[in-house]
Amino acid sequence: MPDRLKFGLTGSNGGVTSYPEALVGLAQAAERAGFDSIWAGEHHVLATSSTMIPPTSRYLNPVVALTYVAAYTRTIRLGTGVLLLPQYQPLILAKELASLDVLAYPHPLQQPAPPIVVGGRSPAALRRAVEQANGWYGYAMDLDETAALLAQLHEAAGRSPRPASLGELEISVAPRVPLDKDTAQRFANLGVHRLILIPPRGMEALALEQWVKTRGETFLC
Repeated sequence: MPDRLKFGLTGSNGGVTSYPEALVGLAQAAERAGFDSIWAGEHHVLATSSTMIPPTSRYLNPVVALTYVAAYTRTIRLGTGVLLLPQYQPLILAKELASLDVLAYPHPLQQPAPPIVVGGRSPAALRRAVEQANGWYGYAMDLDETAALLAQLHEAAGRSPRPASLGELEISVAPRVPLDKDTAQRFANLGVHRLILIPPRGMEALALEQWVKTRGETFLC
């Protein structure tokens, strides 16, 4: 694997890992395996029409779930994807996230602030990523979709100024295709910095930990 390619793990706060012991087990397995980050999504309610997540599924609040993970891990980074920002009071959310970053005093450990990652594929979302964010996150994408979105981000960068203080826009993608070393390399060749793996649905907790361990051995050893 190329040195620049990082690996994360998503889906940490739903289903079987919505139970405390399983959540901790997953996070610690990811940390031991060498994953750089663990990500939690957000759905306040689940629609009965949803085909991806059944409406009766357990789904923890991502900030609370990641705070719990922080108490049992030491090096793995914590991220949200998605956090439904318009549904929050910005100041309160900022303090919650800064407190999670350092656990007590509301000045973030990461300077000048915890990294901001923007999701979404609309022109406005891509513009916000270029102008204001440290990273962009695409969920459930294949290679062609990733190439197309990176081209759109490049076009957005040509139209919108990016502050030099933000540095390079970090690209994270959760692939929706089977992943092997060759496919991971092809994502890296497109310009992806991090692949965020989506665990299989319906696994028991111990099987999920073994899945994480195996993926670490495949991509991170």
